[in-house]
Amino acid sequence: MIITDFNSHDFIGEKSVGISWLHILYNVAFSLLFWQFPNCLLTFSGKGISLAYTSCCFGGRTRNRNLCVAVSAFYIYDLSTMRAYVYVDGFNLYYGSLKGTPNKWLDISKLCRFLFPHSEISKIKYFTAPVKIRPNDPDPDKPNRQQIYLRALKTIPNIEIFEGTFLWHRVFMKNAKNDGYTEVIKTEEKGTDVNIAAHLLNDGHKGQYEIAIVISNDSDLVAPIKMVIGELGLPVVVVSPFKTNSIELKKIASSVRTIRKGVLAVSQFSDELEDSTGIFTKPASW
Repeated sequence: MIITDFNSHDFIGEKSVGISWLHILYNVAFSLLFWQFPNCLLTFSGKGISLAYTSCCFGGRTRNRNLCVAVSAFYIYDLSTMRAYVYVDGFNLYYGSLKGTPNKWLDISKLCRFLFPHSEISKIKYFTAPVKIRPNDPDPDKPNRQQIYLRALKTIPNIEIFEGTFLWHRVFMKNAKNDGYTEVIKTEEKGTDVNIAAHLLNDGHKGQYEIAIVISNDSDLVAPIKMVIGELGLPVVVVSPFKTNSIELKKIASSVRTIRKGVLAVSQFSDELEDSTGIFTKPASW
């Protein structure tokens, strides 16, 4: 499947139809229309043509929120009434969008509202693993900062946090000159992709969401996303924390997009937060 994404803004609907000359002409007409209003997504596959239309936005701004329903002759989704579940790959988000930036104090709820302003975000599921310090690590305060951040996330009413495991071990790897092996400390995060897949499928089967949003660029999620779209008939939007989208995910997702730095910058927690335990603040080094 090949996806052509013309600067999609909000995913609205998708339905596959058999290929015929009528459908081809229909799509040519709509392509010309949305060339003028480039907020659409067209998905082509060997079995048919999938059409996805976005909210009626002109000049980059919505003229009338009552008009934010795109009409297709085949199918309609209205994001303003769709119940969405968000699945966040914490490590993927950190390494793709946050590491080395001043945006680590990220409010996931604000980020979701900026990315999907017309969706009803019913639940955010955040998947991570407790960081462990390696021998001679120059930054031994990592676990403390992570715990402070998780505490901040827990102030979001509709969030759930799920933890996998973080492992490190010594291994021998071939060096770059290809003239021997070097002992290195290899770190691995285990459980996130499996946990996301299990929750995505289980929540879909239970009818918990009408649209799923996956914030990750991990191609290991191709199979569960494909099952949700193909078997359950539910749309899945994949948001890559990296500058580009995984080719494998882009082929099967209902819609794909990336996260702009400006959105991250305006999606920060307040420097000082309060929970049932008391007041706490953003880590000084952040």
